[in-house]
Amino acid sequence: MPPKARISKEQIIDKAVDLIRKEKTLTASTLSKELKCSTQPIFWYFNNMEEVKSETLKQAHKNFSDFLRVPIEGISSYKSTGIRYIQFARNEKGLFKLLFMSERSKDENIFVDDSNIHFLTNLICKTEFVDKSKADEIYKIMWLFCHGIATMIATKTVEINDSEVEYMLETVCKGIIGGNRNETIIKR
Repeated sequence: MPPKARISKEQIIDKAVDLIRKEKTLTASTLSKELKCSTQPIFWYFNNMEEVKSETLKQAHKNFSDFLRVPIEGISSYKSTGIRYIQFARNEKGLFKLLFMSERSKDENIFVDDSNIHFLTNLICKTEFVDKSKADEIYKIMWLFCHGIATMIATKTVEINDSEVEYMLETVCKGIIGGNRNETIIKR
């Protein structure tokens, strides 16, 4: 009977996420050092480091999606997601950089491929009383605005607190949606 594995696949991925969180390079060597073992358990579960990185990316995205969906008391659901996105950049710099500041293949489009789009555009439809096409437009503009702030925070270019972020998001969102909340002021 072969010996029982003392390190699980989940533990490997958790440590890989921790390495990225600490903004360290993810290699078999750094991962085995974090796990306090040889590289053998890693390659018992994974054929190569690309598989480890792929699973790590999936876990990082799950962590992000879970964080994004936690409501903030007293703040609208949609605005809360913008604040959460920026908080994620502040609190999880390594994971944020992996998810949103890494080069993607030319076939990937974050406005199409991100699994949170449906959730966010539905929130916009509900909270801003707009149809799906306007929600898509608002989502795209607000994402780019939030991403700019989040990137500057993640790279330590600027320090902005949550109340400043909340004010900026409110101001920009009002500017996009317009005063009557039924028609965006951005026309095509």
